[in-house]
Amino acid sequence: MIQVENNFLNNNKFFEIQKLICSSKFPIFLTADLNVLTHKIIEVVDEKRECSLFLQPLISNLCHKLRVSQVIESKVILLLKNKENICLNTSKKNLNEISLNDNSLRSILYINSNDGFTQILGKDKIVSVQNRLLTFSSNIPYEDSTPTNTQFRILLELVYTL
Repeated sequence: MIQVENNFLNNNKFFEIQKLICSSKFPIFLTADLNVLTHKIIEVVDEKRECSLFLQPLISNLCHKLRVSQVIESKVILLLKNKENICLNTSKKNLNEISLNDNSLRSILYINSNDGFTQILGKDKIVSVQNRLLTFSSNIPYEDSTPTNTQFRILLELVYTL
């Protein structure tokens, strides 16, 4: 199942999220890839869930509308501008990690519009349009690309069960 929904959140709720992520008070961190910055909202470290202080304002409306039962992980991804669209494996999934018993979903909320895209293995490219939500099985490999027409591309990613 791959689903794309435009104008997913109410505009006021979406713009609150966008304003928070784009504010100078929102921390974003370097990764091993110089084209990618992240802010982990929920992650598991040593079998213990760690949550960002920004958890509630960032994902509560999204979780409510998606009818999420449990959030497995969530993060904000910021991809920096490049001269050409460079595809990056931001999911860090490889074919050896895929479990047929995994029924979790991945949703990506695009925070800004640009020419960057998400490429799901064997499917068409989904272009970044603000407030567009892409949902698919979390065990499907995908790549995100850098933008060329804006300074950065921002994604809010959520992995969850219903």
